[in-house]
Amino acid sequence: MIESQLREFSRLGDDGKFFSASEYPRAAWFEALVNACVHRSYGLKNMNIFVKMFDDKIVIESPGGFPPSITPQNIYGAHHPRNPHLMDAMFYLDLVKEHGEGTRRMRDTMSGMNLPPPEFKQTETGAGAATVRVTLRNNVKQRRFWIDTDVTKVLGESLLKTLSADERSILNFIVVNGRINVSQCQRQVRSIARWHSAKQLLMKMVGKGLLEYHKDSPIERSPAFFTLPSESIDRQHSDGRSGKQK
Repeated sequence: MIESQLREFSRLGDDGKFFSASEYPRAAWFEALVNACVHRSYGLKNMNIFVKMFDDKIVIESPGGFPPSITPQNIYGAHHPRNPHLMDAMFYLDLVKEHGEGTRRMRDTMSGMNLPPPEFKQTETGAGAATVRVTLRNNVKQRRFWIDTDVTKVLGESLLKTLSADERSILNFIVVNGRINVSQCQRQVRSIARWHSAKQLLMKMVGKGLLEYHKDSPIERSPAFFTLPSESIDRQHSDGRSGKQK
C-alpha cells in the first residue's frame, strides 16, 4: 500500500540523462515500518501505528518510547529490542537482517539518493505513554525541478515561460498523476476557493490548448477529467524513440 502511494520523478543522472527514481528508497521506508511493528509497545493496545505522508516527508509513528538504553544519538550502533521473541521470528521470516543493521541501511540508502538522514524522535503523549516518530524527508525543491523538466519536455520551454503559477501547478500535478479533475484542482491551487472557479481555470487551459477535456460517459453529470494534450504526449514519446535511435 505504501509503495503504491509513492511517486516517481525524473532525475538527472551523472551521465547527463534523465531517469526515473522514487522519492524515497524502499529500504528506508520499509525498514522504518518493520521497526515500528517489531519495537512498538504492545501493552498500549488502544494506540496504533500511523504512516503519514506529506509533500516533503513521510512519517511513521510507533506506540511506546525507545527501548531501554536506545536514544536518537546511539540508534545506529545500539541494539536492545523491546520484543526479542518477535524480533527472532522476523529474522527467521527474513524480514530483518542482523542486529542493528536496519537503521544503518536506512541512513545509507537515504544518503545514496542525496536525501537527509532519517530523523528519530520520542514524543510524550501523557499518562506515561510515548510514541517514537521516524521521519524521512525528500528533496522537495529538487523534485519540483524534476517535474518542471517533465512539463518542459511535453509542452516546450517557450510555452512553459508564458504559464501562470496556477497553470504550472496544475500541469505538474498531471505529470505526476496522469490526470486531474475539478475537485483535485481546487485542492491543488490554494488561491482558488470555489469549485466553479477551479473548473473555469481548467476550461480556460483547454481553450489555450494546454489541456484536453474528457468525460467517462456522454451522460451530463458523469465524472469529467483533464489530461495533457494527446499530441504533446505523442510528440514526447516520439522524441524519446528518436533519441534512442541516435
